Amino acid sequence: MNPDQAGAVLHGDGPLLIVAGAGTGKTTVLARRIANLIVSKRARPNEILALTFTEKAAAEMEDRVDRLLPYGFNDVWISTFHSFGDRILREFAFEIGLSPDARVLSQPEAAVFLTEHLPKLGLKHYAPLSDPHRFIAALLSVFSRAKDEDIAPRDLLAEAEKSRSAAASPEEKEDAQRTLEVARAFQAYEDLKAKKGFIDFGDQVLLALKLLRGHPSVRGRIQERYRYVLVDEFQDTNYAQFELLKLAAGASRNITVVGDDDQSIYKFRGACLSNILGFRSAYPDAAQIVLADNYRSTQEILDSAYRIIQHNNPDRLEYRDGLNKMLRSHREPGPGIRCVRHESVFSESEAIADEIRGRVSGGGSSPKDFAILLRTNAAAEPYVKSLNLAGIPWRFSGNAGLYDQEEIRVLLAFLRAVDDPGDSASLYYLAASSLYGLKGSDCAVLTRSADKEKLPLGDVIGRAAERPLPGLSPGSAPILKEIRSDLERARELASKMPTGRLIYQYLESKGTLERLARSSDASSAREAQNLEKFFEIVKRFGHVCLYDRLHLFVRYLEPLRLAGEDPSSAEATLEENAVHILTVHAAKGLEFDAVFLAGLEQGRFPLSDRPDLIDLPESLIRDILPSGDYHIQEERRLFYVGMTRARKELHLSSSMNLGKKKQWKASQFISECLDKPRLAASPGPKPPLDALGIYSGGAGSAPASPGEGPAGSLVLPATAVEDYLACPLKYKFARVLRIPVLLHHTTVFGIAVHEALKFYHLARRDGRKFKLAELLRVFESAWRSEGFVSREHEERRLEEGRKVLTAYRRKEERSRRRPALVEESFRMTLGGPAGSAAIRGRWDRVDMSEGGSAIIDFKTGDVKSAKEAGKKAAESSQLALYALAFERRFGRLPDRLTLSFVKSGLEGSVAPRPEFLEKALARTEEAVAGISRRDFPAKPGFACRWCAYEKICPAIK
Repeated sequence: MNPDQAGAVLHGDGPLLIVAGAGTGKTTVLARRIANLIVSKRARPNEILALTFTEKAAAEMEDRVDRLLPYGFNDVWISTFHSFGDRILREFAFEIGLSPDARVLSQPEAAVFLTEHLPKLGLKHYAPLSDPHRFIAALLSVFSRAKDEDIAPRDLLAEAEKSRSAAASPEEKEDAQRTLEVARAFQAYEDLKAKKGFIDFGDQVLLALKLLRGHPSVRGRIQERYRYVLVDEFQDTNYAQFELLKLAAGASRNITVVGDDDQSIYKFRGACLSNILGFRSAYPDAAQIVLADNYRSTQEILDSAYRIIQHNNPDRLEYRDGLNKMLRSHREPGPGIRCVRHESVFSESEAIADEIRGRVSGGGSSPKDFAILLRTNAAAEPYVKSLNLAGIPWRFSGNAGLYDQEEIRVLLAFLRAVDDPGDSASLYYLAASSLYGLKGSDCAVLTRSADKEKLPLGDVIGRAAERPLPGLSPGSAPILKEIRSDLERARELASKMPTGRLIYQYLESKGTLERLARSSDASSAREAQNLEKFFEIVKRFGHVCLYDRLHLFVRYLEPLRLAGEDPSSAEATLEENAVHILTVHAAKGLEFDAVFLAGLEQGRFPLSDRPDLIDLPESLIRDILPSGDYHIQEERRLFYVGMTRARKELHLSSSMNLGKKKQWKASQFISECLDKPRLAASPGPKPPLDALGIYSGGAGSAPASPGEGPAGSLVLPATAVEDYLACPLKYKFARVLRIPVLLHHTTVFGIAVHEALKFYHLARRDGRKFKLAELLRVFESAWRSEGFVSREHEERRLEEGRKVLTAYRRKEERSRRRPALVEESFRMTLGGPAGSAAIRGRWDRVDMSEGGSAIIDFKTGDVKSAKEAGKKAAESSQLALYALAFERRFGRLPDRLTLSFVKSGLEGSVAPRPEFLEKALARTEEAVAGISRRDFPAKPGFACRWCAYEKICPAIK
């Protein structure tokens, strides 16, 4: 470590602001500071709270801390802000009258919920009769922004009333009335959510803040629990998150924040730049350390990046506090920066592809050394096509794009064609897809006939399936019959079964799932992951919508997409030997040898400012507004982030012609970052036939080869060991390919029972009464009507669950036992000849008393005798791992390990003797070795008949 890094790692108590420039090792510093707090015995692992913004960043932080701790144990609570807020809410829900099983609505679920309850919001201007759903996304956005700013509906109502009273002109009165309409809709939305037992993402932070503010006893417990608080990417926090942090840190003020105001690029997510600019206002005595030694980029790149970011003065920390943030490179000089102005976007994309192809074919570079960074997802297409033409593998990673993947496009076409027999466009796409493979010439014959007779394409296909039309190929008849049969069958089932089950049966009937299970190439793995993501959207829709049927799902697809529901497709890994095409937002935290910042036209980067459809009153905004143009400043910071992704060389490229009549100007950022506009001449145009080659392939035709994961990065849940050893191929289907499966009724039963037991045990732990009615309400709220043979079957299982929980509670109420820990998470690292693996899990219940300690794991499976229960406990590697994690935390082994089978009331217990633990460790090592080798053979046996993958497993065929 350099002296500044060491100073940050070894800082004592009290507030600390680490201003970490790009490439200065901020994540390493945070991880080392956490490790140092533990190794120096200033804090136990579970007394440290570390917060970041994405699950991926949290996982990376956990992995780094794992590697640093000498005894390989990491029980630090490292999570996102929303996970932290949710954890507090679940634990102390009763304090604020929140149901402990409150369901968190994702953004698309909130859009569905708002759409379903639109008539109850009292909207006029924001629900026009011509397009009632037009403002759904804008309303959700302003509600979310209000929560980021710690603005309650009553605050917005009061401000609207105040503005209406003070309005002097008709325009001012109209603006005030619109604000009043939004405020009332906001209040109605909150009331409707509360009635249904829902919260949204903003509530996870805001309600946690409300809880700590209003309940000193809870605040005291949180402050006592977490003696040290550390925050990554502090520049991206919003007002409510910073308020929550200050309360969590409390009087000890042991809060360390790491950030860089020059890399604040998430204003659209509510990031409050004032937090990092004003940290020392909240903590006047805070120590401040600047990390300026850059280990990523050449000095020329850093100097140009510094030159452009200074255009944001005086609204920068460096300018305000008199710091020196000019980065110093520790890398040898490289090719530097090249800037080229092209005739058209097509010549630009071809020039980039040619440059990469020449470098790769020359043997000095690999495709993965290059990245093409763009301002938006929509800008990617010409670069994808040019790379295809050049035969260069590529991977696209944006912050959206799932719906643009071919397998998802086909599914959407199927759903729309089933829902609307008159949707000829969707049916055309479906028929021509790989699922049916109808020839283009046959499609043309059918569409001409449909146009001529003024009929939907579906009617023409139905007739042609019986009496072939002139011009159709001889092999078309079976395909047309198959299409007709599939659609008729799906329409028959669409009103009878949930959307997810209908889609699953369709994919199963087309052999898609079996094909994915048999394939081992990277493109199939990504296809499976994309399908899993789509099934997650369908599942969430079913949880929120009153009636989960295909017609309603299709009806809500557009509001979902308008609300921003286009999640990213399966992510690429940096190990894939492919050119990475990314938005600059998606590239944050990454680095590449050579970066092409492309599409640098004024109006495209920087994007033209597009004001929000609905704004909060400025008087309520707590973020300090800059003296300059905030939008341009944010775009400039984004450009700065893009530049500093480059290690050795940076290419800046722009085009004059984007396929429209206007000639585009080069981005102002080009001249800002260079001493002078060094615009190299564009290569001359290609011969006409070569230029046409850009149309030779579409997205996805040059997939990347699979890459190996980084060594030592294996993270496994404690249940994974037994899952792998039972059947490695099933493990691959479920945890590697993540092939979607229908939810089984035993899973529904188990989840609901575990959820009810969790909240009952939390109440017991805290000495609170938890009535039987409350217990059953949690159970029924966690229930899902999926996977049952019939409605009668579901009712019988529901009643069985009620009886099981009633009996368990009766038994517990007679007992004096009280849980010490409930659903407590742990993480530990185990090493062996095959490499290390981080094992993570949760103890359902831990009892600790004078009589000894016990880990209890609850099961909802069937056992017929105490002997069978004991045998299962004695063979459980999972229990052994739980015992080892307990030892790592408390310095001793538990006295007893128990499997509690709640249906029968039987228990099986085992003592964690050395031979028991050694056997489990050997089994764990076997599983880790197999998973690391990607060795997934099938283990056919009696249990296959109950396997969710039985119909697609090649070992059974």
